[in-house]
Amino acid sequence: MARWMLLQLNHGKFPESDKRLFTEQRSQEMWSAQTIFCRRGSAMDVGRDLGEVCAYGLGWGLRDYQGRS
Repeated sequence: MARWMLLQLNHGKFPESDKRLFTEQRSQEMWSAQTIFCRRGSAMDVGRDLGEVCAYGLGWGLRDYQGRS
């Protein structure tokens, strides 16, 4: 799991070599909102502080934190 996280943080490049599992462009696409499913003030986040936007990003649940995505 730690190796997978390092690969994600390194945008698809293995930390110990020049090999890549996926391109930086694919990494950016993975971590970009593909489907937005709630916004502040919607029925989905009543009583919860989820920030402004919650979204799905190709395998990742995304949301902003203190106004930053």
